[in-house]
Amino acid sequence: MFDDPIMLSGAYVAVSASISAIMAKVSPTVGPRVRSLFAGVAPMGAVFANLLEGHDSVTLHGEHLLFGGGLLAAGTITAALVGRFVRTDSRQLPRA
Repeated sequence: MFDDPIMLSGAYVAVSASISAIMAKVSPTVGPRVRSLFAGVAPMGAVFANLLEGHDSVTLHGEHLLFGGGLLAAGTITAALVGRFVRTDSRQLPRA
């Protein structure tokens, strides 16, 4: 499915941005740091599920781990940037 690294990178960043934007609108009580961290890390589960598809186990080599770390960094940075532009609705926040 994701044999091309550029396709995988683009899909990962797009999913991270989407998760961040949706979380900002649906759950405005979640802080921007937690939202960015979750949105940057969550798509890695889909990447690992794709690697494990049909196999009992998978061996990850150095280049896989390096590329995975780059994906995590790119996803987290993208989610943080999206969080700066997507405004949360303050009317939904509980008043103290």
